[in-house]
Amino acid sequence: MTSEISFTALKAYEPDRYYAGLLAPRDLRDDALAVVGFASELRRIARVVRQPMLAVIRLQWWHDTLRQWQPDRPSGSPLADGFAGVARQHGLPQEVIEAVIDGAAALCANDSPGTLASSAPGLSVPGQIVPKLIAMEGGLFTLSALILGGSAQDGIIQAAKPAGVAYGAARFLYQGLLNEAVAGDDGSATSEAFVCDMHSEARAQLTAARLAVAALPGPTQTAFLPLALVEPYLRLAELGRARIDTNPGRRCDEALRVSQLRRMWLIWRRHIAGRLSSKIN
Repeated sequence: MTSEISFTALKAYEPDRYYAGLLAPRDLRDDALAVVGFASELRRIARVVRQPMLAVIRLQWWHDTLRQWQPDRPSGSPLADGFAGVARQHGLPQEVIEAVIDGAAALCANDSPGTLASSAPGLSVPGQIVPKLIAMEGGLFTLSALILGGSAQDGIIQAAKPAGVAYGAARFLYQGLLNEAVAGDDGSATSEAFVCDMHSEARAQLTAARLAVAALPGPTQTAFLPLALVEPYLRLAELGRARIDTNPGRRCDEALRVSQLRRMWLIWRRHIAGRLSSKIN
């Protein structure tokens, strides 16, 4: 699988999951990276395809291809064929895979806190975005954990739901900052309240996710290493919002970006801490 995918694309669209995948057990590393390839393509479609109908068509292709895939009838996409083969080998639940694709489709039209708030100003964060984050981000955590040997009996679902909300909300806020849209298009109080609610939701769910992940078998915890980026994303989003509030015309500078080296360090440090904790326990 690794020879058939673009590592540049994985690092561009799913850097956190890519570096976590590299820390998976050697015999499962390629399979873990297949999930990252799947996730990166969904993220690429959401970010690059600006016409919603075209994005829906591309995501529907993934639905149809993965549902009908057979080893003797390749789809023509090495990335899709690689992921489909891994999904079949590990018995990954089709309903989770399809929920991930549906979650990506739902987030395509709302790629910043400002656009999400303005699309339904009367809804709270839990009512508007949490189900989408559970479907996509939580689903991806579930698929990765299952590949690494976990099972529903291990509590994967209980860990994946809060992990998906915490990581998804933090990343959403951070990406909104990079898109210079954190304060919303009109700077309205609704958008401001929406962003604050997302911060609170992310932090609350991160606490729940950490407790649930700590109870999982050691190797399975590797799937949740991207949680190491939640707090940095939230801090940078808050700092960026403060800068935009004081100078609305200011562009996002490099000091507000998470470098690849810092990502690797945060994920590796979390990985080592988890291994030491497992040995002690």
